[in-house]
Amino acid sequence: MDNKLLRGVLRKLPIGDDPEFAPVFAQEALDFLAVIAGMKPVYVLGRPPLDEAWDAAVLGAARALRLHIVEAPYWQAADTLAGFPAWFRESVQDKLADMTAIYISKSPIVAPRSFAEEARLLGFPECCVAAHYEREQAFNAAWLEDLRIAAHGDEAEMRRLLEDDEGLDFDDLPEETLARYAAAADFEPAPFTSINMCADCRAKQDSPAREIGARYAALAREIDPDLYALLEHDRIS
Repeated sequence: MDNKLLRGVLRKLPIGDDPEFAPVFAQEALDFLAVIAGMKPVYVLGRPPLDEAWDAAVLGAARALRLHIVEAPYWQAADTLAGFPAWFRESVQDKLADMTAIYISKSPIVAPRSFAEEARLLGFPECCVAAHYEREQAFNAAWLEDLRIAAHGDEAEMRRLLEDDEGLDFDDLPEETLARYAAAADFEPAPFTSINMCADCRAKQDSPAREIGARYAALAREIDPDLYALLEHDRIS
């Protein structure tokens, strides 16, 4: 590992331009540096979009290092719309088709076709990737129920609401639908990583996600104590 190279890349990344979002950019920087260091196969830029200056700085560094850069639709290694009505499935897929991310790696990048492939490419535990798709499915179920209640079961109105991204206020939703939305939002990042932990990884201090976090923490500490301190402060605050 060339720490001098990593520190040089880090200096070019605008982490502190907006203090409010500095911890977010610090984590993104560590993820990107982990790719350069060979700890993480693929860094994902732009899901969700962060900042034009950030994107430009990362892409500039990636091009200077001659990394592989691919802009492509969001990875979808699992079908979280299986069993949903065809019109809902097609509309959601159309919305996702318009969204892209930029994937950066030392090696040629091919979109994953399974939990295991996505986990390997991201350097995440497979259990946490599977949990991500379970949460996405829970969100889709809540969204469909939200539309059904708002439209009083009228399919044409449900379709209109979906196309217009409308629905009910949370105060008007029944407990079951709120519970589905809550399940979709129930995650906790592993410290020093972008891994949203599954329930098992959250519960165990020696879990795969937390072990990856420990390695990333060590990388941050070795590269730049200020980077480590920023992420450590965000973790305990």
